Amino acid sequence: HDSRDALGFILACQQNLRSEGFRGVFEVRLDGAHYSDATCTGLHEAGVEFSVSVPFERLPELIEFYGPDVILLVGGALRQYGPDLVANCQQFHRFVSRTPAVKAG
Repeated sequence: HDSRDALGFILACQQNLRSEGFRGVFEVRLDGAHYSDATCTGLHEAGVEFSVSVPFERLPELIEFYGPDVILLVGGALRQYGPDLVANCQQFHRFVSRTPAVKAG
């Protein structure tokens, strides 16, 4: 698991860019190896825009944490359960629709 000090590294990179005059949007993409709740919370609190590749099973938890207005970009995960894309989309829908924040919205 490589998430150890990922947050510190990312925030240091952001600070270095800012100190050199960068004023654009600082955006980070994390994969499953760098994902942790602490990293996501720290990035969110620091105002860093980020995306994370996570398995479907984590979606309800993430939607509850970030709220129903979160954007879920679904890519390669649609192939993780097998070659049947329709069945995989149905699996995605089951994970998302069982989230209380989605049901209430």
